[in-house]
Amino acid sequence: MERILNFFDKATNGKCYKSFKYSLDDVNVPTLKYDDKPKIILEPKAETNRKRLKCISVEDEAEKYKGNSIFKYFLDGSRKTYKVDDIAIGERIYPIIAGQIAVGCCHRPDPSTFKRKKLE
Repeated sequence: MERILNFFDKATNGKCYKSFKYSLDDVNVPTLKYDDKPKIILEPKAETNRKRLKCISVEDEAEKYKGNSIFKYFLDGSRKTYKVDDIAIGERIYPIIAGQIAVGCCHRPDPSTFKRKKLE
């Protein structure tokens, strides 16, 4: 990690602070609460097409596949993000954030089998 932070120091003419490192996925970061912020009201559904008045049911078609999955391939993955350090460039301080992404594809030919799938 030290080599990467030294690289940022030299590449930006900045100064790293060697601050506390933590996972953004696991730590609750303190935030400021302002009284002047208006309350944000969230809608219960994320539908954006408000012109559609009638829903289309897929229940009858789904009954035909009951007990058998119509999906055979699954994509799974994970993401982790970390605050690595703070760096001063000029008179401003910026966080240095690092990320890690892992992705896998699985094949499930029947309900009792679940195997990884090698993609070519």
